[in-house]
Amino acid sequence: MDFNSDSANNQHLTMFPLNAPPRVVHNVYSDRQLDERSYLFISQETKTEDTQSETEQKTDEVIKQIRDPSLGATLDEVKAQFQDGVDYRVVCQNRKSWITIVSPHGGFIEGGTTELGAAIAGGDYNFFGFSALNMQNAEKLHVTSTLFSDNKLTEMLFSSKAAVSIHGRRDRDDPESVWLGGLNTTLKDLIGSELKKAGFKVDLKPKELQGTSEANFVNLPDQHGVQLEIPYTLRKRLVPKFNAGEPGRSQPPALPVPLSESGKQFVNAVRKAIAEYKH
Repeated sequence: MDFNSDSANNQHLTMFPLNAPPRVVHNVYSDRQLDERSYLFISQETKTEDTQSETEQKTDEVIKQIRDPSLGATLDEVKAQFQDGVDYRVVCQNRKSWITIVSPHGGFIEGGTTELGAAIAGGDYNFFGFSALNMQNAEKLHVTSTLFSDNKLTEMLFSSKAAVSIHGRRDRDDPESVWLGGLNTTLKDLIGSELKKAGFKVDLKPKELQGTSEANFVNLPDQHGVQLEIPYTLRKRLVPKFNAGEPGRSQPPALPVPLSESGKQFVNAVRKAIAEYKH
C-alpha cells in the first residue's frame, strides 16, 4: 500500500479526511491492526426508496454499517475535490463478462497495478481502474479501501459472478511474494497454483491484507473474489516503465504501458487460472 516512489516506499504515511486536521489512528503502512482491504461501502447520496435503483438498494443493504471518519475521504469526496483527467483518471470497461478485474489505486498511488489489471482483463473481462495522475496529490487521491465505492463499479460487481482486485503493497521483509486474499478460496488456489508454476512466490495465508471481510468490494459478487497484493519490487520488475515517482515526471504514462516478459508471464498465469475456474 505504498505510493511507489523510492522515498515513499520507505516512509510511514497517515491517511486523513480531506479538509480536516490530520488524525492519527493507526499507521496504515506498518502495524495497523485492521484489515486495510476490508472494504465498507458508504452511500454518499440520500435518496428515497422510490427513486433508488435496484443496484443502489442492494448496495445500501451491504453498507449498513457505521462509517469511521478516521479512515479518510470517500471516492465521491475525492472526485469533488479534484479534477477528472487532470488529477485522476477513471477507466470503466463493462464488457458484460462473468468476472470483473479492479485496480483501485493505480498511477502514482500503487504504480503498475492499473497496467497489470488492464492486461489481465484483456478484451474480454470487465475492468475498473482509478489512477492518480500526479505524485503531489497521490496521498489524498488514495481512497482508503473501506470507502472505495463507485456506482458503475458496484453495478458491474453485482452483475458478476466473481472479481479479482489488483493492489500494491510495501516490500517490508518480503519483496517477492504475492499475497492472496479474498473469500473465493477456489479461485484463489487456482491463481496461486498458476503463479507458482510460472515461477512466482505466493502466500495464500498472509498475516495481514487478507481481504476476507464480506464488505470488501472484491467479495460483492455472488461467488466473491480474490485480492492480489503485489510488493513494490516485484511490480517494478513486472511493469518496469510505469515510472511512478520519477523526479520531474508530472503524470504516469498513458495506457498501455509495456509489460516485461515476467509481467506477461504473470498476467498469463492469472488469466489461465480465471479460465480454469468453473463458474
